[in-house]
Amino acid sequence: MNAWWFTRLDIERMPGCDRFTLDGLSSGINIISGPNASGKSTTARAITGLLWPSKAGSEDEATASFYLDGCECRVVLHKRRGSYIIGGTEEASCPHTVPEERMQAYTLALPDLINSDNAEFARAIHQAASGGYDLDSAAAALQYRSDPYKPTNHKNELKKHSDTVETIRKAEGELNNRESSLERLRARRAQADMAISQLKILNEALECAARSAEMLDAEAALDRFDARMDNLLPNDAETLQRLKTQHAELFKKKSEAVDAFHSARRQLNSCALPIGGVPGSHINELNSHHAEWQRLAMQLKQEQSNLASVEGRQRNALQSIADEIDESRLSSIVDSPEVVQELLDYAQEATQLNADYDAQSAVKSWVGDTDTSTNLYKARDALFLLMQWLSRPESTTRQHGIHWLVASACGGAACLGVALALLVNPGLCVISLISVAIMLIFLMRRGSSKPGERESIKLSFTELPVQGPKTWTEDSVRERITELQTLCTKLERFTYWQSLDPKLRELDECKKALDQRARDLLARFGIAPSIDRVDLIIFAEAINRWLAAGDEAEGQRERCKRIEQDAFTCKNAINEILARYNIDPADNPAAALATIRDLDQRKQAFDKARSDIRRAVAVIGEARKGIFRSDTERDAFYNRIGTVVDDEVTVTNLLTDLAAFTTAKETLRNRQAVLASCERRLSDTASLFSDAAIDWYQSNTNSASDNISQIISLLRISPASDIQSQIDNLQIIANQRSDAHDAILKIETEVEMERQSCDLANAISDLETCRDVLRNERSKGYAAAAGWALADYVKREAERASLPAVFNRAGELFAEITNNDYKLDFDHRKVAFRAVDTRRNRSLTLDELSSGTRIQLLLAVRVAFVEQQEQGVKLPIILDETLATSDDDRADKIIQAVTALTRTGRQVFYFTAQPHEVEKWRSHLSECGAGFHCADMSEIRQLN
Repeated sequence: MNAWWFTRLDIERMPGCDRFTLDGLSSGINIISGPNASGKSTTARAITGLLWPSKAGSEDEATASFYLDGCECRVVLHKRRGSYIIGGTEEASCPHTVPEERMQAYTLALPDLINSDNAEFARAIHQAASGGYDLDSAAAALQYRSDPYKPTNHKNELKKHSDTVETIRKAEGELNNRESSLERLRARRAQADMAISQLKILNEALECAARSAEMLDAEAALDRFDARMDNLLPNDAETLQRLKTQHAELFKKKSEAVDAFHSARRQLNSCALPIGGVPGSHINELNSHHAEWQRLAMQLKQEQSNLASVEGRQRNALQSIADEIDESRLSSIVDSPEVVQELLDYAQEATQLNADYDAQSAVKSWVGDTDTSTNLYKARDALFLLMQWLSRPESTTRQHGIHWLVASACGGAACLGVALALLVNPGLCVISLISVAIMLIFLMRRGSSKPGERESIKLSFTELPVQGPKTWTEDSVRERITELQTLCTKLERFTYWQSLDPKLRELDECKKALDQRARDLLARFGIAPSIDRVDLIIFAEAINRWLAAGDEAEGQRERCKRIEQDAFTCKNAINEILARYNIDPADNPAAALATIRDLDQRKQAFDKARSDIRRAVAVIGEARKGIFRSDTERDAFYNRIGTVVDDEVTVTNLLTDLAAFTTAKETLRNRQAVLASCERRLSDTASLFSDAAIDWYQSNTNSASDNISQIISLLRISPASDIQSQIDNLQIIANQRSDAHDAILKIETEVEMERQSCDLANAISDLETCRDVLRNERSKGYAAAAGWALADYVKREAERASLPAVFNRAGELFAEITNNDYKLDFDHRKVAFRAVDTRRNRSLTLDELSSGTRIQLLLAVRVAFVEQQEQGVKLPIILDETLATSDDDRADKIIQAVTALTRTGRQVFYFTAQPHEVEKWRSHLSECGAGFHCADMSEIRQLN
């Protein structure tokens, strides 16, 4: 038989569950663990839905990979429809043939094995052992019996019917005598019936009279109240209190609003502002102009400070100039722009010449004292030779050893890289390439090196007129290299200083020319001859500073004037707005700010007072309207009651009696309704028993009238005493009706019974019928005995033949699970399973077996029936919490039984929420080497 076992489950969509996957499923036992609501039930539902798609949920979607007949297949579940790909071919139906109604047999829980005795399976085996038929039930249905029929009862019935025929013939003569007394009794009963009808009418009339008297009493009680009570309503007390409270509240509201109005009016007058108040734009303009005025004042103060500083510099410059030349001469110089420009040009050229002389002095200091006995170019050649000597190798033999060592190491590394590339990763071949490159570089250097290079360089150095190192060692050579580098630097500076000699001669010529110009300027401007060239430069620069300070001071004065003009404009704008409200003009920003703030506060107070006035006027208007409505409602209230307006005392007294008046009114209404109901019942009863009413009317009024309406009217106005006397007389007659009726019924019953029992023809017919039944029962008894014998013979022969194949398969599984310690047996008499202990050769019932052995037996029977209903494909079995309440011994037995079941090629899914159960399975399956797979739903769905 082929086995169906899942290798992968993909849960795409299930109610209340997101998508997850179970992969690597075993063909043996698969242990699915996890806490509640982790997806175990969803997984079981998906397995059954993939096997029986029509039983899945309307929204279930899942896919799975499985093996069938050694071929990898795939199934897709989508909304109760399954698509199966078997060997590359898509099929619309499931390849197994197990009916949907038997799908529950593939899901086993511990209660199914512990609490079940498999009686249904036992009956099925018993039926199969009987050739497929339940012969006992069939014999019972056909009424087959093992004992012969004995018709004793029918013989007694036959004798009884014979005696009845004789008795009837004697009793027929006595019936006519008893029927003659019935006429007299029926007349008495008719008279009593008439009296009873009249009693019903008179009782209704008596009830009407009593209810009429009660209604009159209620009317009298109601008439004692004030007539105005009808005008009152149940909630008039609340209405009166509401009107009083409402009137007081409205007057209080009006008074408070009037006070608020006068207070706001006083506040409005105290603000001393025009009727229209102060527009918000005016306050904004004032604030804007004040801010600008404040800014301009601060700016003016800063500009005036700058002007004072500039004027100070101008005075200082003027003082420095006046010390060297008189004021008249200075004025003539300043008034002549050409002279000033000539002085300035001279000062600029003299300044540049001084700078050039300073630069030459710095270069001279930078060059310093230099030994010029050594030529710069010879020193550079000596430095180059020493550096070459130091860069060459010291020994040829030692260098060859190093080259060979490096070459060997590079070769080994290249071989190692090739091996790693072949065995581990092809990318490691880069090690080989690097090693080969390093080896080539060292070989090239080895080929380029020549023996005795240092000696050759040393000989070349001795030919130069430069002092060599103290010793020809590397440290001494490096020390001499440093000395030569310092010497070359000094020689280069000295050479640069020599190249500047033409420029120095040019500077001397310029100095002489400037000195001559200085003497000419001194002579032209009349400056004291004692002033030298430097003082003349200072003089020219002082004039320039004095002129510049004057120009700057003039510009500063212009700016101060513009700022003062702008500030005056802001001041006028502010005072113009303030004048509209009769406010004195402000002279400075601080006074303007105080005035603006005072005006803003008065504006806010004015606006608030005006708003309060409007609000108070509105409240006063609403209060007046409310008072008018309240007065109107109050007048309507008193007018409705019928009292004078504000006659609160009278209304209060009326309201005090309102509850009693309402009760009296309700009592009258109830009694009127009761009287009307009684009158309707009287009319209905009189109409129903019209003959009795007419008879009573004619016997009491000596009138032959049969008008029912007239009779009813008479009954309504009849005194209660007259009606009661009539009731007493009629009650005596009515009491006799029961006795007469009972006597009639007794006689009629006896006569009827005697007539029935005295039916001679029927008695003779019953006698013949009894004889026919006796004959038929005798024939049925013979047939039942013959059928019972035949059924018993067939059953014994079938039981001796063989048990069905399902029992044999169950026996094989039971023996395999128990390692042949037990053998399955069947009790035909009790229709139940038994187990034979092969070691003790003893047959045991299910109750006599241990719990573990009992579970193994029932599991084997269940699996055998599952295999019987399968047609060619072994389907997976689902076990749910089978070890939940089991002790260690029972758990081991169950695990052994399930493990033995998987050896037949069937896949098992075990679902549990208990971690210790998973450990039991792991321990046992690992010891016996069975294939299994454990899946933790918490890890798969990442619930932690």
